[in-house]
Amino acid sequence: MNSLEVMGRKDIIKFCDSYSINKKLKFFANLIDEKMQQFSLFLKVGGSTYTDFKDVFIGIPEYMEGETKEVLFSICKALIGHEVSHKNYTPKEKYGGFIEEFSLHFKDKYKLGKNKTKEVGAFIINSIEDGRIERLLSLNYPGIISDLILMRGFWWREQPIKDNNNELFDTLFCITTIATMGILPEDYIKHYNYTNENVINNIKLYCSKAVNCNSFSDCLKYAWELVYSIEDWLVAELLKLPEQEDLIDLNKGFSKIGENIDGSMNKYEECEEENIENNIHGAFKSDDKKQELGESTDKLESSTNDENRANNFDLKELVDKIIDESKDFLYKESNSAIIQAEKEDILKKEKDKKDELDAKDSLSQEKMKDIENYYNELFKDKHFRFKDNLNVINYNYEKVSATGDILIESKKLKKELSKIIIDQVKINPKNKKRGLLDTNAIWKIQNKQYDIFKKRYYDNKKNHVFYVLVDGSGSMTGEKFKEAYKATAILEEALSEFVALKIAQFNVTDNINHHIIKNFNEKKSNKSLAFLKNNKAEGCNMDGYSIRVALEELKERNEDKKILIILSDGLPYVNGLYGDKLALDDVKCAIRDGRRDGILIFNIMFGSKKERESLANKFLYMYEKSIVSCEPYKILTELLRIAKRELLK
Repeated sequence: MNSLEVMGRKDIIKFCDSYSINKKLKFFANLIDEKMQQFSLFLKVGGSTYTDFKDVFIGIPEYMEGETKEVLFSICKALIGHEVSHKNYTPKEKYGGFIEEFSLHFKDKYKLGKNKTKEVGAFIINSIEDGRIERLLSLNYPGIISDLILMRGFWWREQPIKDNNNELFDTLFCITTIATMGILPEDYIKHYNYTNENVINNIKLYCSKAVNCNSFSDCLKYAWELVYSIEDWLVAELLKLPEQEDLIDLNKGFSKIGENIDGSMNKYEECEEENIENNIHGAFKSDDKKQELGESTDKLESSTNDENRANNFDLKELVDKIIDESKDFLYKESNSAIIQAEKEDILKKEKDKKDELDAKDSLSQEKMKDIENYYNELFKDKHFRFKDNLNVINYNYEKVSATGDILIESKKLKKELSKIIIDQVKINPKNKKRGLLDTNAIWKIQNKQYDIFKKRYYDNKKNHVFYVLVDGSGSMTGEKFKEAYKATAILEEALSEFVALKIAQFNVTDNINHHIIKNFNEKKSNKSLAFLKNNKAEGCNMDGYSIRVALEELKERNEDKKILIILSDGLPYVNGLYGDKLALDDVKCAIRDGRRDGILIFNIMFGSKKERESLANKFLYMYEKSIVSCEPYKILTELLRIAKRELLK
């Protein structure tokens, strides 16, 4: 589906399932998540939008059917920004404390049922907090303002007051619309005129003050001022309700904080004296966006305080105009993001096909036969023939996660690798209205010029694939085996997110064994740790055979840069069949063939100093170059050094 094409329900479902759309939205969510905690993002059509503080759940409103991808993407960004802001700025204990105190206050003073008062208290504080967190979000991330305005415009337009039979619910809903937009719900005046003028005036006064607090503690003070100012009306309306009636109409807002919300305030908790204006509501007061979004947001703001104008001004027409202006701005800015996402989806499908081949069979039977025939020719003088002797073993162990030192080291490495990849970014033209802040252009703000951003693009030509081949023969028993797989575990944990990585072990028992520890496409759990927990070193090794298998697999990959790293502690040897010059020449020939095919090959030889000195000349004969010699405990250091160096090139 092309950009700017309107979407039906099936298209929206497809949008929710899009790999690249989810990837971009998750990246955006992580970008504004100030707590830097891992969480999952769930996207679906319909249903609630909320956070339980662990994860974020986005229900795309049904009324978005008929809109474009650009609009839908913008709405998702706004909803995600809203929910992540609850994670950033809303503290659990104080939030829950207000609801509990509110309920006890009305229970003790007026004997009102706790369930109803809890719902009302939760609705009041959540409505105010919606406006407050959207204001803080807009201050910290100005680029989201246009998305918030568009989202709120749709939200307001789709929830008009339909009659005057629900005064309590409809008037409490005024708190939400005033806190987030500074205006009354659509058609509220039409149905209620100025019956509750004093209540509405108090909502306007205290909502504005509460929303403008950086500190949640200060916000609570104004929330209580609001409650006290409308207390008589609130009690009278609650007493009119049947005893068992649920306040289901209070759920008309799009967002709800989950029961398990947790956390503490960030830098805003310790803030200086508040400078409060009466006209800031959510994202609808932002000087830096007025020039881009047109005059409608100014008119909307001015209508809030001018009651006569609010009476006569057609708010619906004004909100429609705001939506149209936001869309115009959006189409200018976001086309490329959607088009790029569509391209990434196509590439993802191609990659999935490749991964399916990886999962089914590491090498084609034809390639296997070629290698087998090569060794039958090599051993013809020994009167030995191979026939289906290569045993490719896949494992399905219980999932193991990295912990302790391995997790700490891998996180540190992941951060380094992330920086390496970001440093390969190409910075394209400057003077953009969105993108990365260009610090050299900040001076333009004083002249009311806002093209102070630059775009960045990743050089997609620099793609890598790594293959780590580990010696699994009997001499690897003990510290060597453990250190080798500790190294691959950390590499796996840190590298898999950025590039394709395969890890395999080779040895010879009754057959030539090629143990698949981690395949190119696998990312869940730590395969190296699972293998280490369930296996041991044993048997002999026919290095040349296993190296040829790995090289053939790499030749079939599409990546531009292919790297094979071989971890071994000794010379190739199989009793009475494979050893000495025949084995050394075989490995040398395989290595030369691989390098001729453009594959970068490294060898890490490890053991005691005495062992390495005795083997140095023979390893030099086999590998000729790119050989690293180290103690077993330094395998990790050398393996990571090679990986980082190759990524930097």
